Order: sequence, then structure tokens, then C-alpha cells
Amino acid sequence: MTLLCIDVGNSFAHAGLVRDGCVLERCDIATALLAQGPARIAETLSRLARKAEGAAWCSVVPRVNGPLVAILAGSFPSRRVFHLTPESLVGLAIAYPHPAEVGQDRLANSVGAQKLCGTPVVAVCLGTASVIDVVSPRGYEGGAIAPGLAAFADYLHEKTAQLPRIDTADLATPSAIGRSTAEAMKIGLREGFAGMVKALVAAVMADLAADHAPVPVIVTGGGAHVLAEGALPNARFVPDLGLIGLEEASRRASIR
Repeated sequence: MTLLCIDVGNSFAHAGLVRDGCVLERCDIATALLAQGPARIAETLSRLARKAEGAAWCSVVPRVNGPLVAILAGSFPSRRVFHLTPESLVGLAIAYPHPAEVGQDRLANSVGAQKLCGTPVVAVCLGTASVIDVVSPRGYEGGAIAPGLAAFADYLHEKTAQLPRIDTADLATPSAIGRSTAEAMKIGLREGFAGMVKALVAAVMADLAADHAPVPVIVTGGGAHVLAEGALPNARFVPDLGLIGLEEASRRASIR
């Protein structure tokens, strides 16, 4: 069964056709545009919907939910549309004390990581925010939240008089000693962000170490390119973790 899965984040909504854990086709839509519901956005999603037998979605941006639900209702009038929430989640207990506070994207990533690696597992999503999620044999435990890579770059530019805006897609420099303001900023962003992520994961792993052998780590999100290979032990990169998790969450709910 092919599902249209849509993971609405703060900056982008990631949409893709997913079957048996494989993303067959995908696209990214600016969340601000999706919130406005223009016809061309609806047509983009409807084009994907025509190739799907149902849909699954999650969102961390409430103002988008209405326009998205309307698009999906038009595309799937008689087919199942699954919305991932703490209440609809099946197959992953929530050990977190405040389930209503857990972002739906965190649930999607956690289900995806659980599907790929079992438990325990740590999911690291480096998007608008840097989010670390822990899934243990007890269920979803919680994690850590810190600024994303772009947030660091934007802050330096917006809160200073002379520092330029840096394109975080390219933070390469000839050495670790910046010979220009831009180079110095790239080094600070690259090494500082990578160091922050490694420290957060290490802190989580230290808490898990007492109870578990080495824990696998799944990394996703646009900021992952900053991490050097091997920066996180037992880690692998899965670009569409949230979409994979949405498909799995929908499958589990349908057979409950």
C-alpha cells in the first residue's frame, strides 16, 4: 500500500509517497505557503495523492492544519487519512510524563527509528530546532531540544551590526583558523553546532549506558551535513525518517 505522508515542520513540510518503508517520491513545501493554501500547493499534493491509496500526516504548526486537512479531504474523500497524535499512536508507549507536549514530528521520528532499529534507539533531528529523542524498551522517554543550525546563523546576523548572513549549506573553510569574518563565522557555526549535537547525544547516552549496551543513533534533518563521518558513534543518516515513521504509525493503527 502506497501512502502519501506529510510531515509539517516549522520551516518546511516534507511530503512523500511511502511504501513498505521506502520513499518513492518526495517534495518539500515551504510551511508558510502551505498555511496560505494556494492552488498550486494543493495541486502539488493532489498530484502525489493520485498515486497513493491513503494518507498520513503530522504537524507542529497549528495554523497549517486547517488548509492541509481540506486538501487531504478533497484528495481522499473515501480513503483513510491518518493523523499522528499522542492519542492515535499505536505500538509505542509514551513514558514521557506529559504526552500532550510531545511534538507530532518527534513521535514520527521515534516510530521510524523504532521500526529501523528496535529499542533502545536515539533519534537526532537537525532541522529548525535540534531535537534528540530517546526510545527505550519502556517507550518514548523524551530527550533534548536546542536551536537549529540556521537559528545560530540568523542570530549572529540579526543581533550584530556588521556580521553578514552566512549560508549554512556551505560551511567549508581552508583551515580551522578563519582569515576573514565570513570564514570565522563558518568555523564557529560548523564546529560549535557539531560540538553541541555531540554533547547532547553524549549526555543522553551517559544516562542510557547504565541499562543498555551501545545504542544505535539515527540522524535526520538538513543540519546533518555539518557532522563529520563518525562524529556520533553507532550513527547512520536516514533523510526521510519522519515519513517512514508516519507510514509505520499509520500501518500499526490500521491493524489495531
